[in-house]
Amino acid sequence: MRKSWINLNGVWEFEFDDYDLGESEKWFFGRDFSEKFVVPYPYQSRLSGINDPTPHDIVWYRRKFSVPEEYLSKRALLKFGAVDYEAKVWVNGKYIGSLLSV
Repeated sequence: MRKSWINLNGVWEFEFDDYDLGESEKWFFGRDFSEKFVVPYPYQSRLSGINDPTPHDIVWYRRKFSVPEEYLSKRALLKFGAVDYEAKVWVNGKYIGSLLSV
């Protein structure tokens, strides 16, 4: 068990990207997303607030949060509880990496 951590469950910003425009239009730099939904639920779930069973190949999620001052000098680990296939991750507009689930 970690000694300290920040739970990022709750309301996130959300956008479907059915035309694969997000990266080329730099959505990671703060574009307003049209939807909000509740993590840890998938967008297909009624509990998420979206409740859209339609398949979407690309979706964007954004969460703004503050890091407590005592954490600023420490190494951070961002853990995703569920990623369905691939995720690319930006923090403050900077690409930090990707992950692929198999």
